[in-house]
Amino acid sequence: MMNSEFSDYKMFTTNLQYLPLLESIFGGASSTKDPNNEPLGEGYSLQLIEASQKPKSLEYRTEERYGYLFKDGVPISATIFRKGGSCNGFKDGYCSLIQHQIVPDTDSEIKGALRFSYGSHCIVNAQGEIALNGGEFSKYPCHIKGHIGAIEQVYYDLRTGEAILKSSSSNDILRGATCMYIEHRYPHRDSVIPTGIYTINYETAIVTKIDEIK
Repeated sequence: MMNSEFSDYKMFTTNLQYLPLLESIFGGASSTKDPNNEPLGEGYSLQLIEASQKPKSLEYRTEERYGYLFKDGVPISATIFRKGGSCNGFKDGYCSLIQHQIVPDTDSEIKGALRFSYGSHCIVNAQGEIALNGGEFSKYPCHIKGHIGAIEQVYYDLRTGEAILKSSSSNDILRGATCMYIEHRYPHRDSVIPTGIYTINYETAIVTKIDEIK
């Protein structure tokens, strides 16, 4: 004898096979999602370059999904971007994207052939400008919070691009509600601050030494 849970499960799975028929009769939920629009939150989106829009001499891989940055349906940058694995959309007015350019394809046998450049990981601000660039094949800028970004153990004010602190280790960090705490234990040759425990305010980017290394 079937218990009630198994009976409910059997009824559910049986009804699934009739779902296409029911949708054809009564109409399914219509999807309004634009396949050429990738939402990034806070009104931002990537309007993707369709294969039909590219120059004929440009090698194009549709799986890469290159596009232009829009805000509320209006283009705000002529730079070509695409989403990477670290992209979580806009937060506090910043977003991690991968920047590309159209460059000559020197490996192609076709004269005048073009291609998309290798990607450069970057952080983009609310105006569509690149606030912090990691460069090709190399480093991955990370938006911490507020106006603070980082590349490896170097922390930046994203409004100016200025490096404000270099930490000894990424493991000696505590992130609070309004600031982050960094233990700068070992001096660097290029360090501009002495060892100690510091805070970085997310909104002001002010670095404050609060204690010595014990």
